[in-house]
Amino acid sequence: MRKGKNHQDDDPWGLYGMMDRLGLGDSPSGDMADGSTDWTGKLGLSGLTVRALRSLGRGAAGLLEAENIPVAETRMLSVPDGNRSIPVRLYRGLGATADAPLVVYFHGGGFVAGSIDTHDGLTRRLANAGKAVVLSVDYRLAPEHPWPAALEDAMAVALRARHRARAHGANPERLILAGDSAGGTIAAVLARLLAETGKSPAGQMLFYPATDLTRARLFREMRGGLGALERRGIDAFRQMVVGADGDLSDPNFSPLFAPDFSILPPSYILAAGRDPLKEEVDDYRDRLKAAGVPVHYKCWPKQPHGFLGFGRVMKDVVPALDHAGQWMAGIC
Repeated sequence: MRKGKNHQDDDPWGLYGMMDRLGLGDSPSGDMADGSTDWTGKLGLSGLTVRALRSLGRGAAGLLEAENIPVAETRMLSVPDGNRSIPVRLYRGLGATADAPLVVYFHGGGFVAGSIDTHDGLTRRLANAGKAVVLSVDYRLAPEHPWPAALEDAMAVALRARHRARAHGANPERLILAGDSAGGTIAAVLARLLAETGKSPAGQMLFYPATDLTRARLFREMRGGLGALERRGIDAFRQMVVGADGDLSDPNFSPLFAPDFSILPPSYILAAGRDPLKEEVDDYRDRLKAAGVPVHYKCWPKQPHGFLGFGRVMKDVVPALDHAGQWMAGIC
C-alpha cells in the first residue's frame, strides 16, 4: 500500500486502490525503449508509471469484464507492413453470415496502454451484438512508438481488411471503423483519411472518443478537478505521444480540427454522461450534423468514461452494445 492518509485526494477514481488489490503495489518506473526516461507521474496520475498503467489495465480487465464470452470463432491474424507485422484478433459473432459487417476495432488506453486482451470482452460482445466480424488491432503504443505509429498500423490493417473481407467471411462494402476513447480517435482520423482518397468506410462507430487533445480535460479530472491542469502534465503527454514538437491540434491527431466534415461516413457516437470527454464528444457530433453527415448519437447519462469494458459490473454495457449493433445492421 502507498503511504499517506491523503492518498484518496490524489486518486479520485480509486486507481491506486485497485492497483493494491491487484498486487501491483509501487510498480517500478516504466522501462522505455532506450531505457532513458522515467515517466513517473507524467500522465497526471500522481505517480503511476506507464508500466503500472498497463498492468492496471490488464488486471482491471479481469476484474471488470467476463472472460471467454462465447462467439462463433476467434483466431489470430498477422497483417504484414513492410518488415514487420501487426497482430490482429478476429472475432466472428454468433449469427454472423457471409454478408456480415466487417468492423476494424481500435482499443482505448490513451495511446500508451491497452491491448486486444484488455478489450477482449468488449470486442466479443460487439461482434455478437452486430452479428459481425470484428478485427481487433494490437497497434503500437507510445512512448516506445510515438504517433503516428498507431495510425500507420491502423491504416495498414484497414486497407488489408477490405481486401481480405471475403476471406474473413464478411462484406467489404460493410466496412466500419470503430474504437473507444483513444481508439475512437484513431478510427475518426482514419475514416477521414480514407474518405479523402475515395476509400471511405461504410461507417464509423466511436465510443466516447477523444476528439480534441488540446483540452486535456481527462488529465484535470484525474488530478481531482482542482484548478487548472499543470502545464508540465500536458507537455509530458505531448512528448510521449507526438514528440516534443508535436501539434495536438493537428487534425491527424485531434479529429475535431478536421477541415471538412462533409466527406465523413454515417456515424454512430456513444457518449457517457459522467465522462470528462463528453463536451468534446458532443462538439464532434455537432460538427458532423452541421456538415450534413447522418449521425446516430446515444448518451448513457449515468456512466463514466470507459464503461463498455465493465461488463461484469455495469448493467448498461449489454444494452449499449446491442444498440450499437442495431445501428450497424441498419446503415450498411
